Amino acid sequence: MAIIGAVIVLIVGALIAVSFVIADNDGEIASGADNPATANPLPRDPLPGRAWAESQQVDLIETGDPPEFPTRLEQWALQQTWDATPRAFKGQETAVPGPGFTKFPATMNGCDNQRFLVRWRVLNPDATVVASLADVNGTVVNNATGSAGRMDLDGCLTPQFEFAESGDASNLTDITVAVQQWSPSP
Repeated sequence: MAIIGAVIVLIVGALIAVSFVIADNDGEIASGADNPATANPLPRDPLPGRAWAESQQVDLIETGDPPEFPTRLEQWALQQTWDATPRAFKGQETAVPGPGFTKFPATMNGCDNQRFLVRWRVLNPDATVVASLADVNGTVVNNATGSAGRMDLDGCLTPQFEFAESGDASNLTDITVAVQQWSPSP
């Protein structure tokens, strides 16, 4: 009787452990040590059916939880990554800084020689921002309003944010931003 009880306890324990693994991985059992969901503090759930494109996809802005960054892109080599936390104000566009809080490395020449992948989310859960891409003259070429998202842009544009609205009395919000800079690979 003790042996049967021990077997039942083991089976129930195994079933509970398997259900936690499946729930933790959104239905996909992890293959081992790599779990990208814990590597980046940005939102985990990707936009439905939207992975980072293998080919150039310029001027893209999508709102919603962005997918994890790719580890490789065909015909592109990863140059650098950086994180920033710009503050968005009402009535004022704030550009995302470059690495080390320098100017974002956009250029008027050689736009196709750079590609930037950007993941972002607002830190105030009640706020939304207008995420936009601007050229060197500050002209907005694309925008979207939301509380999280991604951008896929060439080297001619700079990502920027403007506070849109909030469910509380605030008129500004901080935004966590992660950037990957890619260049063409030989």
